[in-house]
Amino acid sequence: MSVKESEALFTLDSIVRKVGTEVPEAQVKGIQGSISVRKPTDSEFVRAHKDENQSIVGATVLVPDGTQSKDVYLLIGGYTLPPDISNLEKIVNLYRSINHAGVEFLWLLKTTPNPWNESAREAVIQARDQWIKLRSNTGANCYDTYFPLGPLPEPEWSGRSFLDFVKLAFRGRLINSSEHKVIRMLQGA
Repeated sequence: MSVKESEALFTLDSIVRKVGTEVPEAQVKGIQGSISVRKPTDSEFVRAHKDENQSIVGATVLVPDGTQSKDVYLLIGGYTLPPDISNLEKIVNLYRSINHAGVEFLWLLKTTPNPWNESAREAVIQARDQWIKLRSNTGANCYDTYFPLGPLPEPEWSGRSFLDFVKLAFRGRLINSSEHKVIRMLQGA
């Protein structure tokens, strides 16, 4: 087709997709661009991955005072925090999880023994086999676990390796030395 023939076919209508000719959603699959590190919200049903190799028991994280879970930093390479900020260091368990909307996240569970963490740990075990919703019960100082009234479909996990999943979850938030900008900021440097 010549340039003149192509130009003859060019109209505004020729560049607008007609209603009803859209690509069906079923033919499109997105790749989740980020992974949050958090506990489940009280409005979502969640599952934890059945494979225990999709979790880390005893990870060391830095949680700066007054920050949200998005500000959790993973300490790697055997690095430990300097004594003046060591109170910000927490030992946690991390579980690959997914909500009923198909959004994967890394469920952060503190290991300090108390009724809140113990009830959350029990919920993780239940979430490996069934959908659950976690809600705080301040009167009992623990989380209550709820289940959907009807069946929800089995989760569709992404094909990411667990290592790649954790790397994405902590992208830009890995600490392996006292020279890291967050450590220096916390020390007033």
